[in-house]
Amino acid sequence: MGCRGNVTVFDHQEKDWHEKNSSEFFESLFERADAIEREVVATRRCEVLTQAMLGKEFRGEFVTAGMADITAI
Repeated sequence: MGCRGNVTVFDHQEKDWHEKNSSEFFESLFERADAIEREVVATRRCEVLTQAMLGKEFRGEFVTAGMADITAI
C-alpha cells in the first residue's frame, strides 16, 4: 500500500491478493456451513428413526429377521 499526499492508494497486486484470499475464505466458510447443515439433518433423521424403532418395539411390532425365524418355531 502506498501513500501519496493525503490520499491512500492500494497497490493493484495487494488489492488482487486480498480479493482472492477473501473469496477463498468465504467459499471455505460456506462449504463448512453446508457440511454442518448436512450433519444436523443426518442427526435429526437418526433421532426420528430411533424414536420410531423404540415405539414399534414398545408396541411389539418390531421384529428382526433373525427373531422371526426363532418365533416361528
